[in-house]
Amino acid sequence: MERAHGRALAGWTAVVGLVVALLLAPSSSGAGSNPSLEVTPGSGSYGGQRVHWQGNIGSTGVQEVHLQRRGNPAAAWADVPDSTFRTRADGSFDFDFPAPAMNGVYFRVAGARGATPAHRFETVHQDVEVAVVPSDPSAAEVPLPRGFAVVGEAYSLVADTTRAAAGERKPVLAGRKVVVQVRRGEVWSDVATGSLGRDGTVDVGRFGPGALPQTDGFHRVVLADWTEDGDRVGWFPSLPLRVRLVHRPRPLGALVAVAAANRVVLTWIAPADEERAAIVVARRSGRDSEDPSAAYPSQVVARLGAAVGTYVDLDVDPGRTYKYAVYAVSDEGVYSAVPVRVQTTVGAG
Repeated sequence: MERAHGRALAGWTAVVGLVVALLLAPSSSGAGSNPSLEVTPGSGSYGGQRVHWQGNIGSTGVQEVHLQRRGNPAAAWADVPDSTFRTRADGSFDFDFPAPAMNGVYFRVAGARGATPAHRFETVHQDVEVAVVPSDPSAAEVPLPRGFAVVGEAYSLVADTTRAAAGERKPVLAGRKVVVQVRRGEVWSDVATGSLGRDGTVDVGRFGPGALPQTDGFHRVVLADWTEDGDRVGWFPSLPLRVRLVHRPRPLGALVAVAAANRVVLTWIAPADEERAAIVVARRSGRDSEDPSAAYPSQVVARLGAAVGTYVDLDVDPGRTYKYAVYAVSDEGVYSAVPVRVQTTVGAG
């Protein structure tokens, strides 16, 4: 009897041990680390730029996983084509895949036995600003209006891909090919090429004496497809820029200032010039002040007719020195390259 009781007790002990072992054994689902996802860079990329995905699917065992996306937290998840990868035995994963072109979309990594938390993408749109920049900015004191170029004065088209809102700067794809195109009829024709520098800009397409012919009309810059370093960023055109070729008015001559106790009288000679539409006078006061310039609107004291040859300044103080610069200006707002200058000191009265 005692022997039978002992065999029964041993049997129950084996059963209990088996149950405990089963409870302590890893489950068939392969429970592992908590699901996680880290995306680098997590924001600020162009659509198509390579980003790095790493984390853990949350279950052990080598398995296939893929990316899923949705437009908002309430939408259903949709599989991302061509995004299948394999985890390691511990459920971790590590792969590269391009950033989405859409902004504010959610992505996650999912498999048959789990999914990671979602990551919200904050991508940026491509952009490129184009400007006409004189080859020798010091040759003219007052900048030209946007898109203007002077016949016979060399200039370049400068493309900037980094400017963004609120002072932010966009990613730089150094070495990316840039093409300048001119609109001829219904067709955009290539006229010059260059490559983006490390600052995201390029001085491309030199026009004028000793360079490409100056061309009036619409120009644009095209950023070429970019497939370096695992990126897949598509080509992108700038908005068209109207380049206007204009003539610069001839400078005035023989500027003279005559000072009295309560006024300064300026006189000058204005040569015949059909480009001149107005005359502008700029002024600064003080013996040690810098020369005045019409580039600063606050220093402009008079805008006169094209045929006027004199200006009387009544806003003066006795004993003070005044400096003047006088310019010829065209209808388009183009200033003579160099003003005539003079300074004088008002008498004590």
